[in-house]
Parts: sequence; structure tokens; C-alpha cells
Amino acid sequence: LLSELEKSDQDSRSNHAFGKLAAGTWSWGNRLLYGYNPELDGEIQEAFEVLVRKGVVFFDSGDSYGTGRELNARAEVLLGRFRDQL
Repeated sequence: LLSELEKSDQDSRSNHAFGKLAAGTWSWGNRLLYGYNPELDGEIQEAFEVLVRKGVVFFDSGDSYGTGRELNARAEVLLGRFRDQL
């Protein structure tokens, strides 16, 4: 089974530009569970830039899309902003 998974991983890497590491961004915008504060956006951007420099290209925001009306989809908003500023 492991050899089949390794072969599948090799096949998928040849067809896609994904690395072996992803970054979870679910805390970006979730005050309730993660204590998100917009004043931390600069630090979050620094972390994003380090991840990109290290080759991370997949960012998963799936756990949370923000808490409260003003923070809906905050992780996605920040990811778009940070990407545009690279």
C-alpha cells in the first residue's frame, strides 16, 4: 500500500504544482476559537511571506471562514491581499 501511495504522490506532483506541505489559515479571522485580532495582520503577513519563500503554495482556510459579519471570509481576504503584495 505504501508503495502505491508513494507512486500516486509522484504522479500527482508531476501534474500539479503542490508541495508536500500546506499551511492552515483557519485561525485568520476566527476570534471565537483562535483569538484573532486584525491588529495582528502584519505578523500574519510576515508568516505568509516566510511560508511562500519556503515553497508553500497550498493554503487551507477550510476550518473557519471568520466569526462575525465583519470577519466573514477573512482568511481568504488576507490571502488575496498578501498574494497581491508579493
